[in-house]
Amino acid sequence: MKIPTIPHDKALHFIWGYLCSCVVVMLCVPLFKAQPWILPAVALASAALLGWVKEQVDKWSNAKAIKDGKEPTQHVEVADIKYTAYGGAPLAVVLLVVLGLR
Repeated sequence: MKIPTIPHDKALHFIWGYLCSCVVVMLCVPLFKAQPWILPAVALASAALLGWVKEQVDKWSNAKAIKDGKEPTQHVEVADIKYTAYGGAPLAVVLLVVLGLR
């Protein structure tokens, strides 16, 4: 039986989504002290937003390259947004478990 793998590009999207959600949640902790239950949603939303923005930048970059008569270098995929958003899930789960233990 082969171990399932994911493409390198998707793994990078997942890692960046995770790192982004960690940073955003750390910055938001002082803002949401009274409502810590918001933090898991912040983790998921920040990773999803990062994925969407990254794909919009890729789309813009491709349009600029085409306009300049060059070959587009970026691949715009909905799957990239999904994998980036999935990166926020581990932190959201940990936050839900920790906040649920209070």
